[in-house]
Amino acid sequence: MVDITWECFAYVNAPNKPAKFEDMCRLLFKQQYVSDTQVVHTNPNNPGVESDPITRISDGKRICYQAKYFENTIGYSQIRDSMEKAVTYYAGQVDIIFLYCNKSINTTTGSYVKTVDFLNQNSIELIPVCNDEILDTLKTQQHKDIIKNILKEYFTCKQAV
Repeated sequence: MVDITWECFAYVNAPNKPAKFEDMCRLLFKQQYVSDTQVVHTNPNNPGVESDPITRISDGKRICYQAKYFENTIGYSQIRDSMEKAVTYYAGQVDIIFLYCNKSINTTTGSYVKTVDFLNQNSIELIPVCNDEILDTLKTQQHKDIIKNILKEYFTCKQAV
């Protein structure tokens, strides 16, 4: 098993950490929630979410994702802004938004709770996938191709960090 850390991710993917994080989240989202026969469509600067909603075959839920990479503290206002845009553009078209974040989101923080309530009022569920949960998922055999793609210089990183 490969020992992946956010420090290593940052080292290997500098200076394009946010873009590489979005790439990694797209691959995780596809592998975890989308059928091999489906295509996840992403537009540059898609409003509110990274991809257009897609119907999950297992339960018929319409799903999409948002990826948020933060260098220091979590920007709860950025999360709220993205979710407001998601509602503006996708209300009635999405049931679940998976929120990928490299930091641990405090789901009891007032601004986050208000964002979840806002989404719930629009019949959208927000599922956070954060920090160690992402790293643990990447460590599984099933996701070794993502590691090869995103952490191409991993062993150089292990020597440097």
